[in-house]
Amino acid sequence: ARVHGTSLGIEDDSRIFGPTQGYLLAVADGLGPDGYDARASGILVRDMVQAFLEEGRVAGRSGASDLALRNALDELQVDLLSLAADAVPSPWPGSTLTLVHVRWPDALLVHVGDTRAYLLRRGELRRLTEDHSVSSAVRGEAGRDRRLWNAVGGNLVQPRPQIERFTLELGDQLLVCSDGVWRERDDADIRRALATAPDAERAARALVERGADDDRTAIVARFLEAGEERETLVARAAEPAPRKTAAPGAPHARSSVPVRPA
Repeated sequence: ARVHGTSLGIEDDSRIFGPTQGYLLAVADGLGPDGYDARASGILVRDMVQAFLEEGRVAGRSGASDLALRNALDELQVDLLSLAADAVPSPWPGSTLTLVHVRWPDALLVHVGDTRAYLLRRGELRRLTEDHSVSSAVRGEAGRDRRLWNAVGGNLVQPRPQIERFTLELGDQLLVCSDGVWRERDDADIRRALATAPDAERAARALVERGADDDRTAIVARFLEAGEERETLVARAAEPAPRKTAAPGAPHARSSVPVRPA
């Protein structure tokens, strides 16, 4: 596999060796004290990528099992709690995660927190993820209260991931993004950006160009028909927020990595 457009410390287009072929689209938004948030999200994305590449863990030949995915996140919870031992002041570092693994035409969604995944199909936009925020739990919709009741790390409670499987079709588009993207746009605006941009790269860039208070990351994947072949185009765009003191528990660092087949 090759790494493409990552914010991790891996050179673009680097090769990663492992038996699993497919596309892995992941965005993690860090929580906690400045500096620890970026470390938490980086650990989460790096180790989940490795878990999908390793034979027999979460993505063997028979595909990823729910139990293996939950176990992988539980292991990461322990890793982030170890990181928390050095984190002063509180809150403890943690991270959201929204990940889509594609082995055409099958797709697997793993989600914790308030990063999001969307599917655009035949002009209709559908949000695939649920927000694990206090606002969504209380009012059933996103609000100003950005505290999360479900994340990896951050506290002693084990993460409760949303795990979904679905089938892709030619012409579909996937968007995985941080909350800095969707808080600045309604669904109609997101649909318009995906539907009207001439390619995946310009769609991703259009989605991150608005906003000033938070990091913004968007990964767009388009599944196109090229003659008798299928072509998958993946692009990532990101814009950092100005560095400032964040409210306790507010996400303010993110890591992302689209991985494509060799």
